[in-house]
Amino acid sequence: MLKYVNMEIKIKIDGEEFCCHGPTLSERELKLLQQRLSSTATEELADRFSAISHPSRMKIFSILSLVTEICVCDIAEILKLTPSAASQHLSKMRAANIVKTRRNAQTVYYSLTDSEINSCLKLLLFGPQDKSKERKEKGEREAV
Repeated sequence: MLKYVNMEIKIKIDGEEFCCHGPTLSERELKLLQQRLSSTATEELADRFSAISHPSRMKIFSILSLVTEICVCDIAEILKLTPSAASQHLSKMRAANIVKTRRNAQTVYYSLTDSEINSCLKLLLFGPQDKSKERKEKGEREAV
């Protein structure tokens, strides 16, 4: 609960009252922060996080992080979803530019887009990856 008294903000948390006598930043700093936060990049990032906020979509993201591409039927089988439900999840992810599609006859294959947010999400899900381990798993030799 916020209560404004002149330039003082009083916040009550668990019955204890705290005060902020602000603003403590200069007017220039405040305007700079307001400009940066009003960018469309912040909204796009929120949309992408929203698009993967469902547990099934996080699992789909994880699957797509581990394979090059996969069809909706395989995703549905892995996650024990109906193909329709898997397709709806993928549609939301595609609208947020998290996944892309490739059609081969009647089959649509999904893969992750090459976006910075996907790289960040992979890092959050799997931690930093050891490149030499990845190369060994792919059968590549390390440069000597």
